[in-house]
Order: sequence, then structure tokens, then C-alpha cells
Amino acid sequence: MTIVPEESRLQILHFYVQKTYLCLELKFIQQVLPLTALKAIPTDEDYLVGLLNLAGNGITVIDLATRLGLERENNYTLNTPMLLCSDGQETTGFIIDEILGIEEIERQAIQQRLEFNKPSSFFSGAVSIENKIALLVNIHMLMLEAEHG
Repeated sequence: MTIVPEESRLQILHFYVQKTYLCLELKFIQQVLPLTALKAIPTDEDYLVGLLNLAGNGITVIDLATRLGLERENNYTLNTPMLLCSDGQETTGFIIDEILGIEEIERQAIQQRLEFNKPSSFFSGAVSIENKIALLVNIHMLMLEAEHG
């Protein structure tokens, strides 16, 4: 039996956003919340859904599907999940469609592609989970975009 160092493994949450299979490192997710009432933000950015009041702090909430350029096919409901994510500096809520589960993967199992090496890529790689390919979300790019629009 080989012992694999802890830093070589990642825990990821895998989920769907408009029929697109995505995953995100668990260490960036603070909480999973049901979608609640949001304060509207007057903006031209259609992916900025509103502000969440969480213990007196205004947290930007983004429709991840719209931000990734996917067409939103169904409306939000009270059961629509929202991932409250932090990159260590900012906290942002991301509306997703369905949580599938948590997996542990080897860091070396992340598949790199030329498309993911672009500085503007919202994805940092792809991983195989249950014989399906999931795109690994680049939370740093999404958080940067949330901060600077």
C-alpha cells in the first residue's frame, strides 16, 4: 500500500450548471445555501444576480451559467443551490443547478488542455469522475471577474 501525500490529493464538489458537468475544489466552498431573496444590483452585467445579506455583509451573487456563457434554460426556485465561495480575500455566491457529490482525486489526474492555459480561462483543467469528464472551475479567475466585472 502506497501512502500518497495529502497535498497531492484534492477534494472536489461536482455539480451541474445547465447540463454542463463542473467541479470545484472543496477548500474554496464555505457553505452551500438555498437561494434566498437577493437585493437587485442595477448593472449591465446579466450574470450579476444581486446581493445576499449574510449577517450584515453584502455578498455578490453570480449566475454561474450566465457567467460561463451558457443559456439559462430554467428559472430559479427556492431549491436552487448557491455555493458561497472564498478565495481567501473575497466571498462570492455562485448559483448552480444541481449538486452531485464530493470526490477525492489525485492532483496528477487533472487533465490539462491548451484552452485552459489562457489567462482568461474560467477552467484550470478537466477530471474524470464516474466515467464522465468534469471541467475544474478556476475559482481565482471567477473571483477576479466578480471583483472587477
